Amino acid sequence: MALKPQQLGTDRVKQFWGWWLGELRQMVPGSVGRFFARQPATLAILIEQNIARFQLHSDKSEQLLGVLDLLACSDQELLAFRQSALANLPDRLTVELYLSPEQMLIRDQFLPLATEANLGNVLNFEIDRLTPFHREQVEFGYLPAGRFPEREKIKVQLFALPRRALDLLLSRLDKLGLSPDAVYPQLPRKPLAATLNLLPELMRPAVEPLWNNRAKQLGAVVLALLAAIALYPLYQLNRQLDSLEQQVADISGPAMVVGSKQTLLASRLAAQDTLVLRKNHMPSQLVIVQEVTRIMPDNTWVSRLRADDGGVNLQGESSKASDLIALLEQSERFQNVQFVSPITVNPATNMERYEIKMELAGVAQ
Repeated sequence: MALKPQQLGTDRVKQFWGWWLGELRQMVPGSVGRFFARQPATLAILIEQNIARFQLHSDKSEQLLGVLDLLACSDQELLAFRQSALANLPDRLTVELYLSPEQMLIRDQFLPLATEANLGNVLNFEIDRLTPFHREQVEFGYLPAGRFPEREKIKVQLFALPRRALDLLLSRLDKLGLSPDAVYPQLPRKPLAATLNLLPELMRPAVEPLWNNRAKQLGAVVLALLAAIALYPLYQLNRQLDSLEQQVADISGPAMVVGSKQTLLASRLAAQDTLVLRKNHMPSQLVIVQEVTRIMPDNTWVSRLRADDGGVNLQGESSKASDLIALLEQSERFQNVQFVSPITVNPATNMERYEIKMELAGVAQ
């Protein structure tokens, strides 16, 4: 009971302080306001095997908003998820998309030591040589991974993400009303380097100059106002508020630990249920191998077959690779059959190399 009058006085001071700051906020440029404001909340979207977990991080809390099969769900399901799980997002929000390493090409490259100061531009020109993609087909990021002065080399870890896969993810997120500020590979190290951002430059938020002339003038006005205000009473009240907040934090700490464990358990169970449901609707890989073996002619061999919920990918050589598309399209199990890359000739065998991607009929992509 002794704290009640003190708390009422503190509330009134906070109301006055909020009103005064609200009047000043209208004069503040956007960049300066963001600099002095609290850190915005972050919506982290973690995607593994097309399962997206939406995790909201703020200053003192972490909340799982939901789990969604981002690529397989319909537009109606996206709208329902947006209205239920994403209806109460904060106004100031940073959206970060995290992709699993399986969704991209990761390679270690050794470059001349002289390129260390200009790695981004060098990789931009060399991406066609370092990856199987053309520059316009891929977005890339990198991390310096070591220096070898005795060999005049620098080691770089290169991350390449096909633009088509990224565009598909961004279009699905756009239906949820979300536009990522950054796209990163999921790595254990934090914070992530800016060079790892796989989002195209044109889609990143614009950076407004912070210390412009208007900001300098405003800073002078703010300093003059602060000097004219008796800060000591507010300092005392802030100390009392800190004491109260510490008491609340001591009580809420154990509760947050329990809530975090419950959130993690719910996330894993939801992801497990989704994967089990999808597996029950996917044809077995043995059936896919049998069907491909039945269709392929004797003048063709397959060096690599990969099947997942994104479809089937075939690589190999054939005496006449151009006929394979028509043969595979005759199967009732495959649809949208297409070459992933141009047909090339293997000089050693004089056969045509091919890479084909196709979708499984009856399986939502």
